[in-house]
Amino acid sequence: MTVTAPTAEDWPHVDVVPGPGEGTLARIGPVVLLVGSTDPEVVKPYLEHAQMVAANGGQGRQLVRGYALMLSTAVDQSPGFAALAPHTTGLAVFVDGEVTVTIGEETISGADSLAWVERLIPWPVGSVTVALAGASTPADGSPYRLPGGGVLFSATSAGPGFFGTAHTSLWELRGGEVRRRGALHFVRSEGGGVHGDHATHVLRDGDRWLVATSTWSDFPAAERDRAGARVRITLAETDADLTRGEHVLATRPLELPTDGPSVGQWDPHLVRRDDGSWLVGYVSARSFFDFHPVLAGGPDLRDLRLLGAATDRRATEGTTLVHLDGGWQVLASDGRDNRRRVRRRFPVLDLAMRDVGTLDAPYPTNIPWPTLIPPDPDVAGDGWRMLTFDGTPSGGRLAGYGTHGDLLVLSETR
Repeated sequence: MTVTAPTAEDWPHVDVVPGPGEGTLARIGPVVLLVGSTDPEVVKPYLEHAQMVAANGGQGRQLVRGYALMLSTAVDQSPGFAALAPHTTGLAVFVDGEVTVTIGEETISGADSLAWVERLIPWPVGSVTVALAGASTPADGSPYRLPGGGVLFSATSAGPGFFGTAHTSLWELRGGEVRRRGALHFVRSEGGGVHGDHATHVLRDGDRWLVATSTWSDFPAAERDRAGARVRITLAETDADLTRGEHVLATRPLELPTDGPSVGQWDPHLVRRDDGSWLVGYVSARSFFDFHPVLAGGPDLRDLRLLGAATDRRATEGTTLVHLDGGWQVLASDGRDNRRRVRRRFPVLDLAMRDVGTLDAPYPTNIPWPTLIPPDPDVAGDGWRMLTFDGTPSGGRLAGYGTHGDLLVLSETR
């Protein structure tokens, strides 16, 4: 929901524009209410208070005091809501739960509050945006934008040692700041407890989350123990709120075609095209560690066929699908152990996995991933950004390999 009002007198006359997401939006005179539920019985008490305030002239002070009293005496958990009404000196804003109100440069959210949040924003008020959690979205390759404009991304969080000490973490990039949102752990279909699998892609597909991960967590640290070792990609589906908290997800194998003998697949990246079909990028290894990027596609994630493989590589991973210049292209990372002509660069490949260009960006470590974030259409002058990592070590020699990597945020230069 987006509105604009320069003065208290103008506020009752502004247009209220619904945005994406599932909830209840009500406009009663000068009072605007957005509730994170479509159940009439759940919405009823919030709507009744908004109606009473509107009948009394729509004063922000009464709005805030009434909702505060309601929440302080309520037994049931609030579905999350935001309410706005004019006051003589500014716009009164009341927020509870996973709802975000953005007014100009200020973001007001109840997500990190043990109670509710209230603000009085002085007039004039420019643009006001109110968003429920999960209002933006999709499996179409675009970034998942949290309420307030932050971008949700997954990362591998290293532990004090090799792959078995790592796990998948979720983060928010908002402006130039990064903060942790949660973590994911996985149960495989064959059992064996909970795993900290990583090299993960998290995407929103309609009203569910899809999480594709790589089974690195039990890969042997010692080379002598790797006979018969395998890495594969698994897929989880859930309707839980993955934007915050710790989660354990049940997975199934994601069966992927390869271009020849393969001891492992990892680094999955999934997108759904406009026609409903899927593209899946990943890495296939001839041996540990001789690996190259592969692309598959099909009408369903259970029915995929090989589209192409960059078999001239032996140390290329970080397969990432991106929509550029009107079509889908594949980004990857050519590691330093490749042949000289395809070394230390970010190649751009077509859907047959043929080179069509390179991404002009610093290459800060052995195989950094190229995660691109397109400009936010709601932010004037916003540019492309890229998330990647370097080889900064942590923990010293005792912890060893696997504890390295600081997050880097690169910005477009014009």
